[in-house]
Amino acid sequence: MTKTATGRASGTRRRTVTRNPRVVADLMSRDVVTVADDASVRDLARLLWTNGISGVPVQAKDGRLVGMVSSHDILWLAERMERKTDFCRWSGLDTYTVRDIMTPDLFTVTSSTSIDHLRMFFTQSGVQRAPVVDDGELVGITSASDVLGVIARTARPVG
Repeated sequence: MTKTATGRASGTRRRTVTRNPRVVADLMSRDVVTVADDASVRDLARLLWTNGISGVPVQAKDGRLVGMVSSHDILWLAERMERKTDFCRWSGLDTYTVRDIMTPDLFTVTSSTSIDHLRMFFTQSGVQRAPVVDDGELVGITSASDVLGVIARTARPVG
């Protein structure tokens, strides 16, 4: 199930974490919030804020994943706009689309990707979140925060 910038919701976000997670499927969020590549940046800002998240996968009209976009991308645009006009009025946000600010280089993982591989991926790439794609279908999303949760739950005290 997904939520999009068009406002269609499909239920609450669900994250099931197993006791000893070994693969991405053990910790990913299964209900993914997505945004259409032609949605306005204003709609994107509302979508992120309303759902309490900082980034989402971007889908084309045909459902293909075409990128990722985050609150950082909106702030980058805000910085550019502030130099041209009074940003406080948010003028011009409806003239930019998600496609204008998204990162088209899409890094994905599968639900069978190991947690160790995922940790290395996040560390080496600097990416903070990754869509989970199995057989070409978006089945979830995972983040560096998910890996941090595994570390926090499994770390043993020293001494």
